Amino acid sequence: MPAANYKRPHPTENQRKVLRALAESAAGLKSAEVATKAGLFPGEQQSACRWLKANGYIIGKMKRESLRTGPLRIQKAFAYWTATDKGRAYLQSE
Repeated sequence: MPAANYKRPHPTENQRKVLRALAESAAGLKSAEVATKAGLFPGEQQSACRWLKANGYIIGKMKRESLRTGPLRIQKAFAYWTATDKGRAYLQSE
């Protein structure tokens, strides 16, 4: 996403969908869960989360989880997203 797009004053419709999905959840959601709940493709969700995070509407944390693949266990990092107070306040003001 070009740097000029980060200067928009308010979230776009796709970004609002992501923000609503995160505000409705009690706990953080994985990136794939956010995309599913918001009804977006992964690339759309990623760019929306990038803008929302850069502007303080959401925060993201990387967590490692242990997954079982047959007889093996592997460690994989997942991004978990949560809405901030600023993001929830924006949705309430709409």
